[in-house]
Amino acid sequence: MDGEEAPWARSTWPSSAHGTGGSDDHIYRGDIYMVFEYMDHDLKKVLHHSTPSQVKVYMGQLLKGLQYCHVNNVLHRDIKGANLLITGGKLLKLADFGLARLFTRDGTLTNHVITLWYRPPELLLGATSYAEPVDIWSVGCIFAEFLLKKPLFPGRSEQEQLSKIFELCGSPNEENWPGVSKLPLYKTMTVRPATPTKQSLRDMLQNFDCHAVELIERMLILNPSQRISAQDALGAAYFIN
Repeated sequence: MDGEEAPWARSTWPSSAHGTGGSDDHIYRGDIYMVFEYMDHDLKKVLHHSTPSQVKVYMGQLLKGLQYCHVNNVLHRDIKGANLLITGGKLLKLADFGLARLFTRDGTLTNHVITLWYRPPELLLGATSYAEPVDIWSVGCIFAEFLLKKPLFPGRSEQEQLSKIFELCGSPNEENWPGVSKLPLYKTMTVRPATPTKQSLRDMLQNFDCHAVELIERMLILNPSQRISAQDALGAAYFIN
């Protein structure tokens, strides 16, 4: 996690643990065996053929897991289908915390995290001070992918990723995102739509549950300070109706 060595990575085994403590004891030092429960598959395998009721169950479980992380000041920083495990066809668990990090409001973090298709605009623009909204953006991308049966922003480069985001969510400026012009890569980006096209996201999702679309829109707001939290998302009309 950001170059830091986990405490358990330095563990060694005493020679007494291997009987006589012969010359080949070093073979076992540092070996760690981690045993987990068996999960049938990851969300990526069911993402494109889940029913509306299954989508609601999976999204609710994902947000509950994420809320627990955020309450405990943990950012996951790599939410994607392959990191969401499912068992029994109905139980989803948030996995792979290799990029997770404890955070503070005034801390500095790397922006080289989160798989490109699910990476929020603030990280693409070089932000190093960020919080829970980066995970919420990823959840919004997963949610939209559930409905569309295809990735929402399948960029092949960071510039293309920004282009696809701006085409659907509008272009950032000081009016809709105060402070965005101060982000390190704002002045260097080559993709700037002339006019906002925020309505395009709703147009793309117009054939789906209006409450689902409303929640996705609140997750995919350019300005991270305006994105809905995991806790508030769980109380949205989508989950109540």
